[in-house]
Amino acid sequence: PMSDTAPKDGPRGAASDLAHFERADEERAIAQTAGGDRAAFRQLVERHHRGVFRLAYRVLGTAADAEDATQETFVRAYQAIDRFDPRWRFSTWLYRIALNYCRDRLRRSAPGARPESVEVAAIDADGGATTPEMSAVRAERTRWLRGAMDRLAPKYRIALVLKDVEEMPYGEMRRLLRLPITTRPVFISALQAS
Repeated sequence: PMSDTAPKDGPRGAASDLAHFERADEERAIAQTAGGDRAAFRQLVERHHRGVFRLAYRVLGTAADAEDATQETFVRAYQAIDRFDPRWRFSTWLYRIALNYCRDRLRRSAPGARPESVEVAAIDADGGATTPEMSAVRAERTRWLRGAMDRLAPKYRIALVLKDVEEMPYGEMRRLLRLPITTRPVFISALQAS
């Protein structure tokens, strides 16, 4: 059976550290997938679907867009599995594919074209509202946050989501985004100026 523990190698909410799916099992599933074994790929999808969806949702803002991005991520991963570099964590490779898709999708969409109906619970982690007033305040804060994120260039939005929402360490962000070590202060300065 699989557990739903938090990941150790990707966004904090990704379903990545499953008790009975050790790294050796993952490596075996990758090799079997490269050989055409679809059942092995299903194991990889089951392990990483939640993390990819969560990341896409946080970047794109809607469940429908995130599900499209998640599906496209796994299609692309399956098609490119023979190019996977085992020096990377599989989750990092998947998140890179997902972020590339999300970045392209954001570039194609007009600013503010996304729906305003972002689920408050996805941004507000302290639980559900107990009064209509609290619900209205949370909804307004969500609209404000979504508007602010919509004004960011895709590369800054992705960096913000990875660091401040997913709490990804800078080293992992640099590897995922393929940034030089000196980029961290530049990104932080640019985000603060936006």
